[in-house]
This record gives sequence, C-alpha cells and structure tokens, in this order.
Amino acid sequence: MDNNIYPIIYDFFRRRIISRRLTRLLDSMSFKGDGIALDIGGGTGFLLDLISDKIEKYMLLDISRKFLEFAERKDISTCRGDV
Repeated sequence: MDNNIYPIIYDFFRRRIISRRLTRLLDSMSFKGDGIALDIGGGTGFLLDLISDKIEKYMLLDISRKFLEFAERKDISTCRGDV
C-alpha cells in the first residue's frame, strides 16, 4: 500500500470515531476567539476543523512527515518534531 494513503485513512477514522465526542467536549469549553492552540501529536490536523472558528492561530506538532504534509494541504501551520 502506498504510504501516502495512511494520512487519509487516519484522518477519516479519527473523524468518524472521535469527532462526535470531541465536539461535545469542545462545546463545553470557552474560547476567547483570539487564542493560540498548539496540537502536540496532532497527526493530520483534524482538530483544527473542530476549533478553527474559535481560535486565531493554530500550530500542529507531529513526527510524521506524511501527516504534516496532509495537514499543510489544509493550510495548517506545522512543525516536525518529537517531545
């Protein structure tokens, strides 16, 4: 299987399995609208889709180059690294 398909599959299943629960959690939190979020181990950046209207800036940190490339196609600022 082509390695480029992994981020697509990952993103799809994260959305299907986690997004409903995470949406409820994020709805219960208060955001000021001018905040900055750092998503450590953010993978493909699907979290941005859920909070992009609630924050001003967003940075994603992940070790996977393929996942970061996928996130960058969604105009997400990324940084490759490990914690």
